This record gives sequence, C-alpha cells and structure tokens, in this order.
Amino acid sequence: MKNMRFCSLLVVALLVSMVVSGCKKDGTVSLRAKIANFGNESKVYLDNRTPRWSANDPVNVNDSLVLLRYSGSNPVLDVSQAPTYWAVYPSQIVSSFSNSRINLSIPQVQTYEEDASGQQVVKAPMAAYSRGEELSFTNLGALLAINIVNNAYSSITVSEVRVSASDIALWGDGYVDDYQSDNRKMVLTSTPQDHNEIIVRGADNASLNFVISRNNSKTVYVYVPSTELANKYSITVVATSITGADVSFTRTQSNSHGGTLPRNYFAIVPFNIADEVLPEGVVDGIFSLSANQRVRFAKGNLQYQASSGTWRFATNQWDYVGDATHGNVYENGVKCNNALIGEDYSGWIDLFGWGANGYNGREPWTNTKTNSDYGDEMPNYLLDNYDWGRNTIENGGNAGNTQLWYTLLGPQWRYLLVDRTVNGGQGLGYSFSHVTINNVAGIILYHDNFFLQSSYNERTDLTEVPDGCVFLPYAGMRTPPSGTVALRIDECGSKANYWLGTYSERNSNPLQVLMTNTSNPSQSTMSTNKYLGMSVRLVQNAQ
Repeated sequence: MKNMRFCSLLVVALLVSMVVSGCKKDGTVSLRAKIANFGNESKVYLDNRTPRWSANDPVNVNDSLVLLRYSGSNPVLDVSQAPTYWAVYPSQIVSSFSNSRINLSIPQVQTYEEDASGQQVVKAPMAAYSRGEELSFTNLGALLAINIVNNAYSSITVSEVRVSASDIALWGDGYVDDYQSDNRKMVLTSTPQDHNEIIVRGADNASLNFVISRNNSKTVYVYVPSTELANKYSITVVATSITGADVSFTRTQSNSHGGTLPRNYFAIVPFNIADEVLPEGVVDGIFSLSANQRVRFAKGNLQYQASSGTWRFATNQWDYVGDATHGNVYENGVKCNNALIGEDYSGWIDLFGWGANGYNGREPWTNTKTNSDYGDEMPNYLLDNYDWGRNTIENGGNAGNTQLWYTLLGPQWRYLLVDRTVNGGQGLGYSFSHVTINNVAGIILYHDNFFLQSSYNERTDLTEVPDGCVFLPYAGMRTPPSGTVALRIDECGSKANYWLGTYSERNSNPLQVLMTNTSNPSQSTMSTNKYLGMSVRLVQNAQ
C-alpha cells in the first residue's frame, strides 16, 4: 500500500461488527469483521469513499496484537478466547492496558491508504468492547474536512495547514474508560499539555506541496478527539502564491454545537481563500446599506490616545472606555477614563465631539460647549474632511483616507436597521437585537446572511459575538463642563450614542443614532449638539 498522510482530528463514524465464527482447538476464536453502512448518520462515508478492512490491518485485542486476515471473502481476527474483549484499531495507538482502561496516544498524523486498485481507504482510530458475542467498533473522535477553495489567485501552492485550539489538546495522551456504564460507549479524554496545535504536512514532515488553481478546491482532513470543551478552532492555511510570495490565511471556526463535539461527527469546514483575504481591522460579515452598496464594520469602537496621537479600534467589540467606574479598557494596568480627556492624556478615550478628528484644529480632546470648536458644516451636510476615517488607524490598515474607512450617513443607517431583510424579516428581532455580551449591554447587528438562532435573540448571557455580526456597546455619552456644572459621563451600560456623518437639513445640527435597552434605534435618529461626546464605529466598502 502507498501511504498518503494527512494530519487529522474530528471523525467519521465507523461501526464494525465482529461475529464469532467458531472456536479453534488451541483456545483461539475467529471473529469475522464487518464494516456496516447504517446511512448518513453513521458517517461511514468519507469524501465518497467507503472505509473497509484490509489484510494485515493491526488490531489490539485484550492488549495483544492481532493482524486481520481474510478467509475467502471474509475478514477474520484470530484472538485468544476470553469472557470479554477490548479492541482498539490501529494497535499502534495503545500505550498501555489495565482492567477497564486502555491508555491511548492519539496520532498526530492520520493515514489514508491507497490499495492496488487505487481506492483510498480510511484508517480512523476506533475502539470496541464486548462480553463475548460481537465487537462494535466506534470512532474515538470527529473529523474536520477543511475544504480549501481558491477564488482569489490564479493558483496557490499549499505547504501546510495548521489547526489549533486554546482549550483542548488536539492530539496526545488520552484514555478510553468505563465503556459498560457510559451510554456514549466511549469516553476519550485528552489533556492540553503542549499539544494544542496540529500541523498538517506530508510524509516525513515534507511540505504538502499541492496546487489549487483558481476556482478549484482541495480537502485536508484533521482528526480531533470528541470533547465537550472545544469551543472553537483557529485554522491557518500556509501557501505560496503564483508570484512566489508567501501568503497565510487564518480564520476562526466556531463550534456550532455549543462546546460539544459528538463522537463520530464529520464536519465540513468551508475555507474560501477569497473570503480570508480581508482588510485589516474589519469584522468578517457583510452588511447592505442599499440595494447596491455593502460594507464591513470595524472590529471595535474608535479609540484615541492623545499623548501619542494614536488612533486604533477597540480590541474587542464589547470594549468601551466609560469613566472611572464603568468600562473595561486599561492602559498599562490603569483604568482608562473619558473624563480625563486632555491633550496630554496617556490613556484611551472613545467619546468624541462631532468632527473632532484632528483636522483644521478640531482636536479629539476638544471639550468645550462651543459648537464652532468642532467640525465645520460642509456642502451636502457631510463630515467630509472631518470624518474620523481620514486618520491613520494603527490596527485598521494605517491608510489614512476616507476612501477606506468612513462614518455611516443617516439614510444608510436607516436601510441597515429598517429596510434590510435578514432572517426573513426587518427591524428589531430580525436585523438587530438587544443583547449583553461579556456583561456589556448593547445592540447586535446581524449580517446579511446570518441565520438567527433563537438563543441569540434578547439574550443576556452571550460570551462572544456570533461570527460576522457586529456588537455596538452602550458606551454612554460625555457632556463638557459649563460654568459651575462639571464634565459628566452618563448612561454607561444603558445607552449609546453613535455619530452619523450627516447634518440635519432641518436645523443644520449633526445627526446621531441613539441606542438604549428599551428603544428601537431605527426610530431614534436625531439631531443634536456637536459638543456632546459620542461613540464612533467606522465602516469600509466590501469588495
């Protein structure tokens, strides 16, 4: 047989029945092996190929190596007669055996073999237990089929594929224990140790070196232990483009089963190279602003550090500065505070007066109640040069022009919240919802292709933003001091005010969209004073 090795870790369900065919005089029993197809739920088929036994396949039965043989057309295992049988395939993964526990070493490389006729057969780790009648082999984990599609380059040459997880070991020591009392038949326990990453390479650690031309694909299989701990995987495809330049694509694959990877689960993970070539700083979700315009949002609210003149996007979508008490942004271990706004402040602020972006003396730290100290009214009632997107943003590509990042206009915001159809409907509960994520309240915007799970709607206990969606935290509002009235930071955690790039044609005041946990923001676009400090979330056009 010719070995073709791929790193693997999720699994196909294989059921193998071993039927006692008779006792030999020397105290051995011949067990007939059969791989049965029980339909799609059994996950017997992998990539349209049927797993099957081959002559000399190594099986460990009761801690003894047994090579499968064929008697005519029947695959047979000759084993010592015993009242019970533990069996593990392939035998090489067994490191020790005692009583009701088999200690296993989960392979880093999963082997697929090609027989003389050219058919590929699967060698997935399996185990079985029997009191003497038959052995039903069950896969010990799940299989990720990472389908890499190249729609971005004339061709790429893939050298390796990496899969990592922060919360479980993807390969290493594990054990199968207590088969009799466990309804799932097998429990595979894996400890993180230093085995949180799998690198898929070719035989003898050589480069995979397979070419994917434009509009074609290739599938790489990664075998992982079934677990109730894995919440998401980070998948990286390392390749060389047709020009010879190294390219690397990374995405996070969330576990759609709420942290549980069932044994025998076969997951196809789509990995479109074109989708992964994303500008820096964006959320990977598409949002329509009209019938013809689509955008991606920045990955967090805009922040500014006056002492260094640095603009950045918040690290997490739920991050906001707040005041001395509210908020979750720190600099060098010190809580940041919008009330400390000033030209030399070394912390971060994220509440700005309208147009206070540094252009023409309208500085981000401006904190007066004089409207003329902020962005000038421009033709067509737009921010124009006063848009924050004209600045270089350190984690947003450092482009420094409004052709990349810009602030939404009033009509665009209305289409996003009111006219856009998502999840079969429009408006509150369809295109957006009130939620709390990591104990921060706000509004979640669902991207155009999002399929709403009921658990996301009006939830108060999410720990992360669903993939591709946008979260706008209730970051409060700053009111400058006036006379004897001190500067105020109000409504953190209960309201958010996001600037629009539009003036009101009625009274020449800038527009904001007000979000609260009780209001419908699609009906809360209003004009207000330029001097109020409000949040900014930029967007850029989706190519």
